Amino acid sequence: MLDIGDLVTLSNNNEYIVVKKILLGEKDYVFLITKDGISDVMICKIQNDSLEMVKDENIINILLEKFRNE
Repeated sequence: MLDIGDLVTLSNNNEYIVVKKILLGEKDYVFLITKDGISDVMICKIQNDSLEMVKDENIINILLEKFRNE
């Protein structure tokens, strides 16, 4: 399981830091930024011990609002 502050390497070989984690429904989502803090930002769903990038704009908007309010 991932925690805030954990470092992960994704299939693009970039290292990301978990900066936020939230439960939506029964699914865990994480907000990731690259280790350098400026190159890339990503929202992923934790599924079966792997990360799946969220592409659904509705879910992204809901998560961004929740991330901002926590």
